[in-house]
Amino acid sequence: MLNPNNKKDRLYYGNILEAPANYQLDFAIATTYSLDFDALISTSISLSSFDNLGSDLVSNPISILGSLRETSDKIAIFCENGQIKSPNNVNPLYMLLENMVFQVKMSKKLKNRFASFHPKFWLLRFINDDKNVLYRIIVLSRNLTLDRNWDISFTMEGYKENELNNSKNEPLKSFIDYLTGFLQDDVKKEKMFNIINELDRIDFKLNSNIFDEYEFFINGINNEYSIINSNLFQDNSIDELMIMSPFLSKTVIKGFNNRKTNNSKALLFTRINSIGPLKEDDCNNFEVYALRDEVFNGEASFSEEVSDINKQDLHAKIYVVENEKFTEIYLGSFNASDNALYGNVEFMIKLKAKKSKLSIEKLSNDLFNGEKGGMKDPFQLITVDDVVDEINEGDKLESVMKYVSRLDSEANILINDDSYNVSVEFFDLDEMELNGFNVNINPLLLPNKSANFSKKITFNNLNKLNLSVFYIISVSDDLGNKLEKVVKIPTKGMPKNRHEDVIADIITDENSFMEYVALLLGDDYIFSLKNDYRVVNGKGSSIILQDLYEKMLKASCYSHDKFKEIKSIIDSITSDNVIPDGFEEMYNTFLEVIDFDE
Repeated sequence: MLNPNNKKDRLYYGNILEAPANYQLDFAIATTYSLDFDALISTSISLSSFDNLGSDLVSNPISILGSLRETSDKIAIFCENGQIKSPNNVNPLYMLLENMVFQVKMSKKLKNRFASFHPKFWLLRFINDDKNVLYRIIVLSRNLTLDRNWDISFTMEGYKENELNNSKNEPLKSFIDYLTGFLQDDVKKEKMFNIINELDRIDFKLNSNIFDEYEFFINGINNEYSIINSNLFQDNSIDELMIMSPFLSKTVIKGFNNRKTNNSKALLFTRINSIGPLKEDDCNNFEVYALRDEVFNGEASFSEEVSDINKQDLHAKIYVVENEKFTEIYLGSFNASDNALYGNVEFMIKLKAKKSKLSIEKLSNDLFNGEKGGMKDPFQLITVDDVVDEINEGDKLESVMKYVSRLDSEANILINDDSYNVSVEFFDLDEMELNGFNVNINPLLLPNKSANFSKKITFNNLNKLNLSVFYIISVSDDLGNKLEKVVKIPTKGMPKNRHEDVIADIITDENSFMEYVALLLGDDYIFSLKNDYRVVNGKGSSIILQDLYEKMLKASCYSHDKFKEIKSIIDSITSDNVIPDGFEEMYNTFLEVIDFDE
């Protein structure tokens, strides 16, 4: 189950999102602390109807365009305000992510820090041609990023049953209702309210020969469903305990340590740089483990399948409590930290099993790869007092970033002849909070146009492909430390036809036009052989048009949305020599018999 060296125990993010056979995505709700735009693009492809074409879609702008246009209205991603990764290379297609991403701004302060929006979660609603509804819930420790850290996930599905009234989903309904408060999209808000009303009739099935029961816990929004009310914190004594948490607080670990009552040692798996604040007396009932240096610096020595070496660390959050008869395992986003316990928004699931089917001994044997301290054991035993508590200068940058990103803000766009001027205003800015730091801002799609951060900033002479609701905030100090994040700023006056400019920027000739239409129609044959049928001065187009006619004939019977998309693409093309001769005539033939309103 938890053996990192076992190929069967490894999951790929895209695979757990893919629609079941004969189903299509209807709507997806996701939460993450941090977000990477390229990771979001990859998941959009996994959720789109193009994922089964077997081509290298992630690097192809035509396929990215198709996937984002198909899924943009079907996905709502909620992330911590100010925790979107600044991309290495700017892609105009990021413009199509604007309607997917919603920031959650936490105002509660915890001592010297802000509370965080920290859950990692997906709820997907699928539907088939017979209108049968299937839900999938995914609880993770992983953010929606491209890092290679060690994480964990749990997935289960349930069908809609009209006569059911399932109270086990009440915490889930409360969580979705909380998220709707951060939506600026009325259509998606209505979708989410419909899902809330439908969850009473969804019975999620474990389909497991190990687990018998499940329960959801949400911290930070409703005390009724807080993990503090679970056996993990309410039992005065604990027989057997295993904790895996990358980040720790001394008080939380000490609390677990004092509740461990028998003579056996509890197990604590964490990051070596999180151990520093602990003293031996805080965790003398634990054996403490961290990843070995060889694993931290690269996974190649533990997997014959990996050719490149990537730094990685532990990021999974797992708590296992065992008594005489039962084992309870809690997993999700919750670190063993004060912030997680008393302020953050977190999402966890508890799974219960008979001890005969699941035990800490079994789980630890998997983690140690069979032999504790053996050659293939990825962990090393740590002596707590030998670890030095290091000061992280990056925390100061992060604190300034959190302050800036939480400011109320607004952008206004004004037309200036053939270009646009953008005015960005930050309200209630106390510049004393920025003392000692250099803070800059620039539009995401214009990375070289940076300005000093102030209450009001103006960017002049932008074109439509430079406009975005996303901005890069940069915080640096005099020692050369630097932190960059992307924030989403509410914007007025945005031109409505920006997406058409993106389409025209990507579909620039007959080849790219035909490639997009072939992809849209789900034609993997044409898509994979497009290099053999390149349209050169009109030659070869008749061959592809004949193949496309057959695909369009099939699509006209069951998928009118594809024809709407083709019409939208045709309307977006403003240049000559992009739409091949004969295509519009063929397309108009189908329009005569298709009713888009059916």
